[in-house]
Amino acid sequence: MTVEGPAWTASGLRTGAGKYPMAVEQHVMALAARLVPGVTTVTPHARYYALHTLAAAEAEERELDRRQAQDLLRRMEVALAAVSFVHHDGKDTSLGRAHGTDALAGRLRSRTLSMPEAAVAGKGGYVQASWGFSGAYFGSELILGLLNEKRGPGPACDVQVLRSGMGELVDIARRDEIVLSDLADYGHLCMCSAAGAPDGRWLARLLAGSDSRTPDREQTQARKDTIQLIARIIDTHPVAHLTRDVGDVLAFGDFLVQDEETTRNPVAAVWRGLVLRNHTVGAWRRLWAWLVDEVAGLTHISDVASAFADRLPPGPLSSFLDSLPGNTLPSGQPADAERQLWNGYDAPDRDLAILAVGARRVDELTGDSLDVFAGRRDQELTPAWFAALLADARSTSARDFAVRLTKILIARSERVALAKARRRADGTLWFPARLRVLEDGWLYRVGEEGRGDVNMRLDRLGNVLAGAGVLAWEDGVCTVTTLGRELLA
Repeated sequence: MTVEGPAWTASGLRTGAGKYPMAVEQHVMALAARLVPGVTTVTPHARYYALHTLAAAEAEERELDRRQAQDLLRRMEVALAAVSFVHHDGKDTSLGRAHGTDALAGRLRSRTLSMPEAAVAGKGGYVQASWGFSGAYFGSELILGLLNEKRGPGPACDVQVLRSGMGELVDIARRDEIVLSDLADYGHLCMCSAAGAPDGRWLARLLAGSDSRTPDREQTQARKDTIQLIARIIDTHPVAHLTRDVGDVLAFGDFLVQDEETTRNPVAAVWRGLVLRNHTVGAWRRLWAWLVDEVAGLTHISDVASAFADRLPPGPLSSFLDSLPGNTLPSGQPADAERQLWNGYDAPDRDLAILAVGARRVDELTGDSLDVFAGRRDQELTPAWFAALLADARSTSARDFAVRLTKILIARSERVALAKARRRADGTLWFPARLRVLEDGWLYRVGEEGRGDVNMRLDRLGNVLAGAGVLAWEDGVCTVTTLGRELLA
């Protein structure tokens, strides 16, 4: 995969209200979207791709109007949740919980289920949205060619295959009353049963790039390269958690440059830069959340800065930086310094250390990994920018640097919030910030900031691939199935 131009450099995408106060996450999210098209953070289940496509095909064949098509889709989603609930005796499936299960829980523990009442959109039903949970999947289903822009069946829709795998779900959905015990005979329609079923194999081929009906071959190739890379790591390493275990192999060590298959994979170096960049993003998010938590009532910025400074050792910043673990292995490949330094969510000194380790990588990485990782030196909070900031401050004390960095982050948060601010219809100003800055350096907090890592979609991709039969879990360890090997060969 070519890594050049704006496609792989720091993104200027705008984010949702108050969700990303430091605006450091977009680069990681945009790259993950490019590498895993067709799967997002809100598309966890393989069988819903088939359900939504089959619903569209049925609506088109029956010439249903918009309202009727929506009703059919919602009924099918309720039917899938009910079948899965019964098949697993009220417990989650191996792939998680069907959409709407929580809202349906009371009804699903009864003897019967009224479909018109359960499938209604809005208050009292299983979901608020008129299109059920399909809104979360719609963009991915467009990318894969399952649906078209009008929510009709797309070029990759295979009605015969979908009916073979899930046709009975349509019949269940059309009933007005369901005796839940009768669903015990429909375990083959459960969320966990797509692997090996016709609709599961259909989706597996689309995801793995073995079906030419997907509309964008470049996106298909990026996804296939990513799946091949993940599968190779699963074949050669014990993987119990994709984001953690696969992510560590992608970021650290010699495997990517020594294994014959991964050295030929065009996205391997891109993923290395992305995972390493995400370590710095996580550190920025944790550090900022910690600073915001230090604001209790009306608090002066100097008190927040002092609290951060007190968590650092006395002496020059250079001594702090020189005390950090080494970045590289003897081979020159990245060592797991970030993993060694991480110490939970109440360690601003460790987060600063992780950021410093990342800054050193600007001079160590090469090629696509560097292009993805470093960012621009003139763009705040990128590794390249932070490397320049550290170089300029080496002779100052570590605690003075903490004070300076606190002021930079608070000022940035204010700018980001102002850029997103909007005037409401009633004339009031919507200002998406958890931390408000008053005159003369006074602060007050109106909420907590998120501090979790940015989701790179690896776990979601793994769950969808497992649902489609490409991957499987055996004794808590991920494996590549026979079908997966055939599709990825």
